[in-house]
Amino acid sequence: MLTGLVGMVDRLDGETRKVIVHGDYALMSATFNANGGAVSGTTGEMARRQPDGTWRFLIDDPAFGP
Repeated sequence: MLTGLVGMVDRLDGETRKVIVHGDYALMSATFNANGGAVSGTTGEMARRQPDGTWRFLIDDPAFGP
């Protein structure tokens, strides 16, 4: 999906909706729109903190919202 989206997008704008961190887990959501709103959506992600302090996605759903 991402390859197809990037191939047709001239401009991509996004905004973080919410980040909830609990211990070494984070639940995140963002909104995005591309090409002036021609393509838009809401994402949902879950990440886990690694032993070195970096974060790695466990779940990444670019079409999470309505």
